[in-house]
Amino acid sequence: MIDEGESLAFVEEMPELFQDLKEVYHIFLYLSRKRRCGFAPEAISPADIESTLNLYRIDDPEKRLDYLQYIDALDSKWLEWSREESAKKKEDE
Repeated sequence: MIDEGESLAFVEEMPELFQDLKEVYHIFLYLSRKRRCGFAPEAISPADIESTLNLYRIDDPEKRLDYLQYIDALDSKWLEWSREESAKKKEDE
C-alpha cells in the first residue's frame, strides 16, 4: 500500500506525451499486456499490431505505417528494458 504523500518514482520519471502520440502509447500498452511470454517476453508481432489497428478503426494507410513504426520502436525499447531488469534480478540472486 502506498502511504499518503509518498512519491511514486515511476510516475515522476514518466515523460509527458505529445497529444498526437497518446493513442499510439495506449495501443502499445494494450498490446504489451497481451504479449506472449515463454522464457522471456516476446516482441509484439506486426500481425498483432495490424489487427489492433483494425480494432481501433485506424484506416489511413500513412497513419497505420506510422503507428506500426512507433509501436515497434516502443516495443524494442521495452524489450531492452525487460532484459536489463531480468539481468539485474539474476545478479541479485
